[in-house]
This record gives sequence, C-alpha cells and structure tokens, in this order.
Amino acid sequence: MKELNWATFALGFGIVGLELGFLLAYRAGWNLSLGALYSNVMVTALLLPIGVLVFKETLTGRRWVGLGLALSGLILLGKKIERSTGFWDTSGGSVFSIAQSSKSVFTSF
Repeated sequence: MKELNWATFALGFGIVGLELGFLLAYRAGWNLSLGALYSNVMVTALLLPIGVLVFKETLTGRRWVGLGLALSGLILLGKKIERSTGFWDTSGGSVFSIAQSSKSVFTSF
C-alpha cells in the first residue's frame, strides 16, 4: 500500500462514485442509456480542467471544440421541443422521444 500513489486511490473513488451514480439513477427511474450519456459528458467536462491544472496539459482548439460539442449535446438531450405537427411528439417531449416517435412512423409502412 505504501508504494501506491494518490492517483490510484483517486481513480478507485471515481469508479465507485460513477457506479453508485448509475445505481441511484436506476433506482430513481432514469433511462439508463441517457444516464450513461450524461455521465460521460460530465466526466469529460470535469477531467479537462483537472488535466490542465494537475497534469499541465495544454488546451488546444480541438479540445475546446470537443468540450463544446459534448456540452451542446447534453443541452439538446434535456431540451424540450414545442412542436405539434407531423410525427413530432405532441407532448413537447425531449429529443429522445422524438427519435422514438419517428422510428415508429418509419417502421409502420
């Protein structure tokens, strides 16, 4: 145990925290596939500043664009859509429910 550094323990706590989060999300009734997406984006958003501050990595334009795309995808997952025509979800559901309703329209032919 004396030969292990702090990063090993931090990684262990991080993994336990993520798994506990999935268990709690499952108990709360979340859609687990969306929970995994939220989790991955948030881990990315948290690891980027940690990499810069602790490991002295540089923030390139490519990494900023990647973070922006990940966060905009997270925003789109939670955004409610207010459409009531065509195959759009009339209840103003999320983008995920629209994808499900469009799938049912295309498979009904």
